[in-house]
Amino acid sequence: MAPRKASFNGVEFIDCKALPTEQDLDHWITQCQLTLPEDYRRFLLRVNGGRTRPSSYRYPRWTNDSTWGEPEPVETEWMFPKPSKDQLQLLHALAELKAYRKSPPKVRAFCYFSRGDFSLMALLAARKVTRLPDSSSLLPIAFNQANQPIWLSLSETHFGWVFQFDDALDPVKNAQNLAHLDDSIDLKIADSFSEFVRGFFKGEAIMKPGFTLGPHHRRVMSHR
Repeated sequence: MAPRKASFNGVEFIDCKALPTEQDLDHWITQCQLTLPEDYRRFLLRVNGGRTRPSSYRYPRWTNDSTWGEPEPVETEWMFPKPSKDQLQLLHALAELKAYRKSPPKVRAFCYFSRGDFSLMALLAARKVTRLPDSSSLLPIAFNQANQPIWLSLSETHFGWVFQFDDALDPVKNAQNLAHLDDSIDLKIADSFSEFVRGFFKGEAIMKPGFTLGPHHRRVMSHR
């Protein structure tokens, strides 16, 4: 069976799962004591997971971060055979590109109503999502290319907001320290699921101001 395609808010989704019935979805919502935003419920009934084209999104920390890393030194002592002068130049160029080149995050896959990897059923197993204004209200709706979850808040005061946390702030891993969502406003990606989807764009890497690409950098980029 060919992978299913669908569209939502003008964005194309590929590799979508089979659509659930309205009765099955509403039964699961009631069973889990959830209240879903209408646009996200509509997404599950029309699309149900998948990947998007384009898939880049603006993560506030990436967008507003003005700091740039420095290239890490290339360790060659353990390499065998020893890299040639040309190979070493390319290794240094790769380290420089990692430090001076930034790309916006991308969605790897959207969660779906079914069973299996990235399924809402599996992700919510043995976990209760609340209506409280803290991280216990967060529902995982997608994962980015770093395998970090993207969250939809079901709290009464932040209903429908979309958040992206760093690993250290993952509310599931830190269930004992449930931070108030008002303390995480700078990690909000969108005010609604629909706004999040509409915001996808074709990401292009940006360079540190003043950093000039040399032929050795271009050689690395052409092989990636």
